[in-house]
This record gives sequence, C-alpha cells and structure tokens, in this order.
Amino acid sequence: MRGWALAQPHPNWENTPPSPPSCLSPPGVSPPHTSTPSSYTASPQPHRPGTASQSRSQNKVCPPSVPPPSSLLILPGYLVTAPDLLGHGTANRSSDYSLSALADALRPLFASARFDLVIGHSLGGLVALALIPLLPPTHPIPCILVDPPLEQSDRTLDKNVPKYVDEVTNVRSVQRYQADNPRWSREDAVWKVLSAHLCDADTITGVFAQNRPWSFTHLLGQVPPHVKTTILAADPALHPAFKVETAAPYPHINTIVVPGTTHSIQRDFPNVVVDVALAEAAKLGAKL
Repeated sequence: MRGWALAQPHPNWENTPPSPPSCLSPPGVSPPHTSTPSSYTASPQPHRPGTASQSRSQNKVCPPSVPPPSSLLILPGYLVTAPDLLGHGTANRSSDYSLSALADALRPLFASARFDLVIGHSLGGLVALALIPLLPPTHPIPCILVDPPLEQSDRTLDKNVPKYVDEVTNVRSVQRYQADNPRWSREDAVWKVLSAHLCDADTITGVFAQNRPWSFTHLLGQVPPHVKTTILAADPALHPAFKVETAAPYPHINTIVVPGTTHSIQRDFPNVVVDVALAEAAKLGAKL
C-alpha cells in the first residue's frame, strides 16, 4: 500500500528557488528516459509522499521533525504535510476503502491551505489524482506521481493480496529489509517495519476488493490545466506498478523512467524525487 505529501512555504525558513538539476539519474545510473507525455501537487504547506499509504515511507524525501538544513533532501524552506491514508498509520479505520472514500477522507486538507506542490506514491498517487481537481486555478502547481498503479488486472490483484497481507501479519525485521533492499538506509527499513505494524490485513483486503476493476487511467484525463503532472516510473525490468504506455494517450502528462529503481523509488533514490519536484517547480516559477 502507498502514500503521499503536500508542500507549502514555511515563513521561518530561508526559501531560495533552486536551479533545475542537470541530471535526474541516480548515481552510477544512466540518465532516465523522458517521454513527451506527463504528473505531485505543491502548496504553501508541503506534505511527504508515502508508501503503504503511510507518510512514513517518505522519510528521506521530507524527514519528520527534522527542520532544514539538517537534510539536503528536505524541500528547502517548506513545511511538509504528510497525511496517512485511511486505514494506514494512525488514520481512522473504515469499512469503505474505495478510492473515492480514501480521497474524501483528505478533502478537508484542501479547504484550509494553499498548496504549491503535491507528491503521491503508489496508491497515494491515485488519491492525489482524485483530489488535484480541487486545487484552485490561481497558480500553476507541479504534481509528481511516483510509480502509480493506474491499471492492475484481477489476476495481478489476486496474486498481490497474500503478499501484502503477509507483509503486515508477519512483519520482517529491519535487517531483513536492508538485506533485501541494499539501497535502503537503516532509517528506511525502520520506517518500513513501523508502517507494516501500523497497517492491518482488513485494510489491505478492503482496498483490493473494493477497487475492482482496478482501472484509474481515466483520472489522467481529469487533471486540470494548471496542475503540471509528472510520473516517475520504476525500471521496466524491476516490476514497476506503472507502465509508460498507459500515459501515451495523455500528452499533457510527462513521464520519466528512472533506471535501476524498484517500485520504492523514494527509498531507492530519494534525491531523484526531490530533484524532479524542484525542477518542475522552478519551470513553473513556483515558490519552492
């Protein structure tokens, strides 16, 4: 399961517009392929993106309780809001885990703040897509979607349910996560373990059962003109959730394939997520 984040300027932090990165590829990896077509939304109060629909999965992009400049990966000069999705982390549990219910639970956020950037990972990316039409057209807003699972067959869903249920009922150790994911830091593994403990099997089975058919590509056609969307896709050889050809009919959506990354791009190469977000914000003249 996955998560997302919103960003807005913090009045007490220095805020210098960054220059676009010269290369968005991870260290030691060839530059990513960028297609013409393109999607994270930002605001005066950014939020962390999160896997497993939990904010904790984005700790390296926007670490919790660590004010800048303690980490070079924190969005400079911005306050980040990273809500847990319904049924994840410390969010309420529910009997309804449809995408519309997940989005409705976060609607109040959009009534009280002006966001300048939005980032959503996996399921959080789908929730972001459902909510960005609520962003006021007062200024252009970049939105970064990290490997969103827009289309999944019933066969794939049936195959994944036991895997994800096992992930939260038989939680692996920090050491095991690090061994299986050599690019992750110990902090990544610790947050992943905590996220697993804060989720449950009912949430997972509910999400997979109540969102069939799992087909959300049509949401790309509902992205408003002022929300400039970029999709970061995992390496095609490493079982990505998003397939680049899915976005081909939507020329307003930009897609970037990040070589060498798994579905957890924000853990494998968090700098790529931040670099892309800041580069897109700089293009739009956003205050990031």
